[in-house]
Amino acid sequence: MDKKIPMSQRRTATLYLLLCLAGLVLSPISYKAIAWYAPRWALASAHPMAMPPATQCTWLPSVMRNSSRPSFHYSVSGCERPLRYAGHHSTGDEIHIWVEEKDILMRHDGAIYNCCAVVMVTLERQRPLLKLVELETYPTSEPCRCVCAWDISAHISNLAPGIYQVEVWNGMEPKLLARVEVTIPN
Repeated sequence: MDKKIPMSQRRTATLYLLLCLAGLVLSPISYKAIAWYAPRWALASAHPMAMPPATQCTWLPSVMRNSSRPSFHYSVSGCERPLRYAGHHSTGDEIHIWVEEKDILMRHDGAIYNCCAVVMVTLERQRPLLKLVELETYPTSEPCRCVCAWDISAHISNLAPGIYQVEVWNGMEPKLLARVEVTIPN
């Protein structure tokens, strides 16, 4: 037997969800008052994706206040300096990691990867560890019998203040290439 939900409770539950999504419910006291007034079964019936009040309202306003999320992008130069054969590995590569405002930047000059590769960089975030992994991919070809010196840069933006460990990995071997501790100021 289905229980009919009164219109006033459905309106209250809908209003509650809208306030949470808009970030207008600001204090824990408000959460408790609204959660007490609109029981969980009313919330679930008003919106099938509704979460319990404690998780939904506590989290969304803080996200809305800090709306700029961390972002990541990278760039890779073309094959700058082809080397004679695949067995040749130069040690002339340099990795620099630094902070500018709330961003962490990485530059890897002279990274040695296959000539026919499409080099990409992935970011694994496990705060406080930020792991940049350089990978060779071959979407349209096979590996060639030569290597190149590539220039790779990465930019992690809008980070929260704090201390971070930044690691750069060659994902093909896998081998740790650099590790630096940086601080994002308040």
